[in-house]
Amino acid sequence: MIHVTRAVILVSVSFVGLYLFQFSKSEEKVLYPSSCRPVIDSVFSQNLNQDISSFIIENYDQKSPMQGLLESVQEKFSAIRSVSVSLENSAALSISIKGHRPYILINDNLVATESGAILPLGNFADRSLRGLQRFDCSDQSVSDTLKSNALTFFKSIPDPFFDLYSVRWESDDAIWFNHKEQKYSALVSFDWDMNIEDVYLCQKIQEAAVARQNEKRRKRKKRDVRWVCDLRFKGQVVTYPSLQ
Repeated sequence: MIHVTRAVILVSVSFVGLYLFQFSKSEEKVLYPSSCRPVIDSVFSQNLNQDISSFIIENYDQKSPMQGLLESVQEKFSAIRSVSVSLENSAALSISIKGHRPYILINDNLVATESGAILPLGNFADRSLRGLQRFDCSDQSVSDTLKSNALTFFKSIPDPFFDLYSVRWESDDAIWFNHKEQKYSALVSFDWDMNIEDVYLCQKIQEAAVARQNEKRRKRKKRDVRWVCDLRFKGQVVTYPSLQ
């Protein structure tokens, strides 16, 4: 009797396993609608929009698993944040593409997202770049992502700074605030506390230095210099002329 019971159990397990195997195989052969409609985020430039759309249409196969297509789209286009699918009707599948939002303009040709990912400027529509502040970086500070301390530093800069100064990150210990109208610069490190009073103090020191320089120009040949206030030393401001 025990042997009969064991045999029945083994046969039952075999049938269940065979059913599950057939079920999984049938799932792989699900037929999707004959066509798909890409819905592309307006954050992208027209060229990238067309590239994404063409890639999806060319690689869409109603007989292939959808997951493979979604993964390949995101792998090919780094500006894509998410991809989702919805069935519009029995004849059309909608593939929705959402993009990362640009947060900072980097140099002349790059964009950083709020998470620090760096992407080509040409990926984005002009309207999605309007109003963004610019942050110049040395080549050593730019890769696939913006350094975390550089991103934190940028997010901490008060808006009035951008009205008066352009910002250039050369390294953790050499960040330049260059006045947009006067030949004044402030030099800081990444741990500077963003005290706007420091900037006002620098301007007063620099204005006094320029006044002294103008007095000397009467007797000497004119030299065009930029006055730098170095704020990297705790409790003091070091001022000097630079020919940069």
